[in-house]
Amino acid sequence: MFSFFKQNTQLDNIDNGLELIQTDWHCHVLPGIDDGSQNDDDTLAMLRIYKQLSIKKIVATPHIHSDYYKNTAQTISTAHTRTLELMAQNEINIELGFAAEYFANNHFLELISQNQLLPIDNQYILFELPMQQAPVFGRDMVEQIHKLGYTPLLAHPER
Repeated sequence: MFSFFKQNTQLDNIDNGLELIQTDWHCHVLPGIDDGSQNDDDTLAMLRIYKQLSIKKIVATPHIHSDYYKNTAQTISTAHTRTLELMAQNEINIELGFAAEYFANNHFLELISQNQLLPIDNQYILFELPMQQAPVFGRDMVEQIHKLGYTPLLAHPER
């Protein structure tokens, strides 16, 4: 999945137009907890590319999907701590926060009703919709997120 990290890419000489972007709010850089980074080496490779791109802040947003990625605040926090240790050991100075990318299903509705959410910057709740069709409870879900004082943020609107 991350074969492009193994290529000998010289990002320093590419005019990629990314020099104005300083923050990534949606990435899967925490090792071994979803379909993103599978291990410490993948995480370090990703972080080194962020560094080359002059990214200053990352918010790791691993999947919380009750059928596939059964992450919790605890599993995400533990992976975040591990990543901070890797960054310190390898002198990678990027601000690293964490939140979650929620899959819009009944489990997500339960987390909303219990106000057990991991927001980005204490404000945004990142979620993704099923690819086949929008959930019938979509409007109610968004309203409940608003009632808690958060702003819903749709991941992958292209789907």
